[in-house]
Amino acid sequence: MLKILAFSDVHSPQYFNKFRRVTESLNFTPHLILIAGDLMEKGSLEGYNILVNYLSSRFRDSRIIACPGNEDFENVLKNIIDKDHRVEWLIDREVSISIEGFKLRIYGSKGVLDKPTPWQKKYIRDIEEIYQKRLEMIKNFINDVDSSKQDLAILLLHYSPTYTTLEGEPSRIWPMLGTNKLEHDLKLVKSRLIVLHGHAHKSVNRKIVLGNSIILNVSFPEKWNVFLITINEKLSIDITLRGIEGTDYGKLRSSILDYLT
Repeated sequence: MLKILAFSDVHSPQYFNKFRRVTESLNFTPHLILIAGDLMEKGSLEGYNILVNYLSSRFRDSRIIACPGNEDFENVLKNIIDKDHRVEWLIDREVSISIEGFKLRIYGSKGVLDKPTPWQKKYIRDIEEIYQKRLEMIKNFINDVDSSKQDLAILLLHYSPTYTTLEGEPSRIWPMLGTNKLEHDLKLVKSRLIVLHGHAHKSVNRKIVLGNSIILNVSFPEKWNVFLITINEKLSIDITLRGIEGTDYGKLRSSILDYLT
């Protein structure tokens, strides 16, 4: 059985104490921790260290993989990646790993916005071209999933790859929270694909299905949940939410067979 802990947007130190309250109650060690960005608040190296020191101590046998969020500033990340190897950062690249007999392909990226924010337009040169290139790279990964022999593919993004998990946020800002240009590709996947994203704190749709793709918004605020994903030998997927008081807020139980048509 493969056990995965998934979350995003701890914005450490801002929400770290709430996050610790939730995860201290977990009675198992995940094989893999996947973080969909915004580990720190406004590029706070201190906040990053608070979170990662805790994770590497509390879950010392877990492999930690993350993609960057908009609050994980590039200049800070460069320093972290060069000196700290406790977190494996996927920045527009993929990794193939074997854990507990499962073969996984994981692609990580900050993701794509259909409409760059005013700040991005002002301060990031050629941001539209950056997003277009990134979109093509993500599409290439999605479209290549079926040709591989992995047991499971995982797409780890910060920005949402669909508008369907943004409901709860004002619809006028959806293009600045993610993209809907990946929805068609996600619907066509025939293999096992789990997509994790964050960024949309007020989302009310935390799990949706597009074809055979399961998309989860694993943002920690404002529901204060982390996602526990377990996969058995038959590749059935069980998704459980663990909430702020250390109790199960709900079950999102499902089998991959539910999505194979």
